Order: sequence, then structure tokens, then C-alpha cells
Amino acid sequence: MRRRLQGILWITIALIAVAAPSFAADFSDEQFQLPKQDTSKIQAYFDDSFEGIGTGISWLAGVEKYPDGRDAKADLCRSVSDSACAKYSIFKYNSYFPYCSTTIKADCIETVWAKSEKGNTQITSDGTSSTLAEYVSPRPELEFSASDFIPRGAGRSIIKLPGAIHAGGTDQYLVDVRMTGEIIDRKRSGQGEGWGVWDPDFKVSIQPVKLIKGNYQSERAYISDENHELRFSGQLLDATTGSCALIDQGQCWRTYAFPAGFTFGLNLKIATPIYGWLHGRVQVDQFSSVKTGAIQGLSISGKPSSVPIAGGAQVNSAVNQKMKADLKLLDGWAYYYTARDGTFALERFIGFEPLIGDKALASPQLWNFRNIKKTEFNEMGLEAAKCVVKYQNIAGYVSTDATTYSSGPPKFNPVEKSLDYRVASPHFQRDGSVTKGNYSLAVRKEIAKCIYGVSELPRSATVSVISEGGVSSVATSVFNADDEWIYLKANNFSYSAPTIRVKLSDQPVTAAVPKKASISCVKGKMVKKFTSTKCPAGYKKAE
Repeated sequence: MRRRLQGILWITIALIAVAAPSFAADFSDEQFQLPKQDTSKIQAYFDDSFEGIGTGISWLAGVEKYPDGRDAKADLCRSVSDSACAKYSIFKYNSYFPYCSTTIKADCIETVWAKSEKGNTQITSDGTSSTLAEYVSPRPELEFSASDFIPRGAGRSIIKLPGAIHAGGTDQYLVDVRMTGEIIDRKRSGQGEGWGVWDPDFKVSIQPVKLIKGNYQSERAYISDENHELRFSGQLLDATTGSCALIDQGQCWRTYAFPAGFTFGLNLKIATPIYGWLHGRVQVDQFSSVKTGAIQGLSISGKPSSVPIAGGAQVNSAVNQKMKADLKLLDGWAYYYTARDGTFALERFIGFEPLIGDKALASPQLWNFRNIKKTEFNEMGLEAAKCVVKYQNIAGYVSTDATTYSSGPPKFNPVEKSLDYRVASPHFQRDGSVTKGNYSLAVRKEIAKCIYGVSELPRSATVSVISEGGVSSVATSVFNADDEWIYLKANNFSYSAPTIRVKLSDQPVTAAVPKKASISCVKGKMVKKFTSTKCPAGYKKAE
């Protein structure tokens, strides 16, 4: 099947149709592990749960730079004023936030909660001894104190939410608020006064976990003997340990599915500036960002999304030669991508069409979000970028359950007067059922006014989900607004529907009954009709 991509699509979905690797049918999606590299094959995998080395522990280092910008010599520090790092003007850090306390009032977790649909009961963790099970700190000697523009680096928080029993049979959750960045002391570098600050990477997640003991090795940050460079070792939180959200020496905190019928949320206090837009996997039902003095309060809640992992492998000699040339692929290599790679990952997903199947390998539940840095704003489109860059706070939040998606918030389409957003995802779940998409958008009203170029916002919104054949698929949408924010949701659309059109309107919207697209499919001598625009795995379209 040849996929047609159109630059004007509001959400462009990549559909793919070749066989994917086979795996046991009874595994847990949250504990799925990618195949190991096989040098006889070219492999490509898209997994948003992947994290690289050096991200599982807090660390702070003073570094020197080569002329080309690469890190040269380095030393680990306990603070920027540490005598071990007195000679450095550039500092790099990876910080895990602790809970707030009487002594820690910023760059910290205030509360985490779970809310049950049954009885509307809310369970809250505020970091007290009854709800904070423990700080897990694989390398406590690397923890460091806070300073200007660097949040303190602490252990990682395992909490209890009594009554919110997940698929692992416990009420324990790993709550990670991680910030990674780089700053420069201008005075030490001879460039003036104060600090030069690059946009940090910021990621927040909640994961259901259970402690498993075994032969596990925690990460380690160290300075190499041969060239005095910063190095990392230990087990990666990726393909080989995919079921571990956190590894300590001899311990794995294994991930499980969230309990059904629960919404999860948290409140944060942030002193290190976070601007622009947030992307995530939280189907947001409440979002706020309020700045009080130097402290930015951030609150978000919603249900997790099931995000398809996609990928495939082919023997080197059998790989599509055009794809191999276009993507500059090398025999025996394995290529890994996450949604963090933004538009690049989306384009690679599309490029790997001959290699990847139209079925997900697994669809683990994820509750996380991250920031879009200013360096990524060029992906937004000029007008949207202008509106977001000038605003010194969080401008909005967007989420999707698609495997990959374009960087930045939705782009404004001046011709259609709509918000455009591109995603790519397999059409089917691993069991052959059709993947149902979700999309959430929260945008600050003044930002929406700027993007649309209006002084007053329209009173309602319409969401249209259009298939390749121009037929509306089954979808539900919700539009709400308060004094500061606009909230919009679209759910239950099929990934055979490549276009989502989000338009604001001056007229109240009467909910329309969506038209169901149907197709007749053949399997052997049996003909069945499906509510979709594509036949399930094992069937072909009836002539």
C-alpha cells in the first residue's frame, strides 16, 4: 500500500502494511522488551518509554568544551561552589525533584493524587511518611544542592496511593520530575556578570511499580582515568530492561498497567524557568500554570494513554533499497526513536514504511509530559511561534496517544482557520483491533487570541475527523473554557482517519451524530462488514 501524505492535513496519520516481528501473545504491554540487535538485519523501533544512559540518577558536573562544542574534561560536583569544580564556568546537570518540605520550597513535588470514578474518592500523597514509601537513590554521593538556575538533585520518589491498586497488585507508584540542562557562569568565563541559561529539558511521569529483586546494576556516573571525561555505566532503562522504571543495586522497580477507573494528577512548584508549550501522554481534564513571584505553580490531571510501540526488522539483503538509500541505513544497525525526537521521528516513521508493520508490537499505558524548548519553536509555524515565545509562562498543553508526533503545539492554518497537528501511528493494536485515538488540547486564552489574530475568542469549537475517502469516522469531542484556559478533547477516532480539523466558531455548536464508515472484508469464504476504513489483519477488502 502506498501512503499519500498531504501537507495541508490537520492531523496526518501514517498507515503501514508489512509484517511485524512475532512475539508471545500473553505478555504484559508495560513489560514489553524490544528485540536485541541482530547484525544480520536492519531494525527500526519507535518506543516512547525509551530513556538514554545518564538519565536515571541525579548528577552535576563542571565541564570544559572542545572548540566544536563537545564536552571535554569534567568533574562531578555537589554544588556550583564546590571546590572540585571551582575552575569550571560551564555546568551540566540532571536533577530529580524531591517532595516539598519546610526547607525545600521550590523545584519540588507538592502533592500527587489518584481519583476514583467510583464514589469520586481522591487519594493524596503529600510526601509525609505515610505516603512517601521511600526515596530511591542509586547514587546518593551524586546528589547536589540547589543554586541559581539549577534545581537540587535528589533521589527518586516511590509513593503509596492506598486504594489505587494497579495491575502489579500494589499501591506503589514512581513519581519522577526530572530537569536536565546546562548553564554558564559569565564571570568565571570572562563574559560579564550573572548566569547564561540554556532551555532545560523537563519531563514528568507517574508509573505504577512493584519491587523485583535480582541481578540488577544501578547506573554510575564517573570521571574516566584516561582523559578525565564524564562517563556513565550500568544498565540502561531501555530495550534490555524495558520492564524496569528504576534500577537500584539488586533491585528493579517493574512497571505495570494503571488501575481502571482512576484519574491521576500532581502539583509542582518550580523556580527554574519553564516556558512555552508542554506535550504529553496525559488525557488532560484539568491544567493550570500560575506564576506567583519567582515560583511557577503547575497542576495537571487526567488519565494515562495507551501508546503503541511500532517497529520491525528485515534481513539486510531483503530491505527495500529505495528506503535504505533515502534513510542512509547501514546493514546490521538497529535504529531507535522516541517522541522526544519530534518531527524527525515522525518523518523517519513515515520513511520506514516498507519495514514496519501496521500492527503495534505493544501499547503500554503512559502518564507523562515534557516541555517543548525554544529551540524547537521553529517547527510551530511563524505566527504561533511569535505568540508563544513572547509569553513568559506555560502557554498550553497538547497530548495524543500516537506513536510519534510533530514538534511543538498545533500550527495555525490561516487558509482553513484551524489548528494543524501531524501524528503517525500503527492502525491496529497487537490483537488486531483498531487503534482508537485520543487528542487533548489546553491553551491559554490570550495565546489563542494571538494565534487566531482576534480580540475576542469565539464561543465554541468543532472537531471533524475525516478519513482518506472523505467520510467522517466515529469520534466524540468536548469543548470547555474557564477564565484563563480553553480545553478541547477528541476521542475514539480511528487512525485510518488522517485529518482532525479543530475550528473555533462564533456560533454555538449542536453536536452532530458522526457518520460511521463501513467496509466489507473477506477472509477465505467469509465476508464481514466492519465499522472502519481499513480491513483488520487477516482480511482483505471485498471486491
